[in-house]
Amino acid sequence: MIMDNQLELLIELHKKLKDTFIRDYESKFQKSIYCSLLDLGSKNKRMRILQKSAVPAISLNSNHLEQLINQNYVEFIDKKRNVCLTSFGIWHVENVLDIVDTKALLDFIEKKLFDCFADFNRPLSDKEKVILFTLLSVRTFSKNSAVELNNVNGHDGWEKALYSSFNFLYENEMISDESLLSFMTQETKSLQPVKPSVPM
Repeated sequence: MIMDNQLELLIELHKKLKDTFIRDYESKFQKSIYCSLLDLGSKNKRMRILQKSAVPAISLNSNHLEQLINQNYVEFIDKKRNVCLTSFGIWHVENVLDIVDTKALLDFIEKKLFDCFADFNRPLSDKEKVILFTLLSVRTFSKNSAVELNNVNGHDGWEKALYSSFNFLYENEMISDESLLSFMTQETKSLQPVKPSVPM
């Protein structure tokens, strides 16, 4: 259990950490600085933010500092000259201030680190439906009609296949993006292979 003065000190350190984060990564700031730091992804980036937000140990009440260190809420970062909040310290402040609770943190971690199967469970996009239907309609998966991407003459055929597949799916209300076809045909043109230059 920490005293009010110690809690005030933790809150001040938390505010400095938050201000430092916003100054360097404003676009990535979320309500919780704990989640914001996790979202940076890079350990080096988190370390730099913590270093920039550190305060001189000599400026703090030595008794309060010792107790906070013993409880693992703050730590020295450079030969006992400067201190910064630890993960425990940030978590404690944000719990007390009702910024984030256990459920919110776990929800964040679930979405950020454990949501591995979202793509498997989501429905196909209109573009994916057209591509898959086109591949099936031209029997791409057959050993006797495998795709030859280096065949320059095949691109007109692909464009026609995409057009037919799009029209079928759109007319049967299986897709709804009316502008998708023009975008996809442009993509197929950009994929045309470059003809090899003839050696002189």
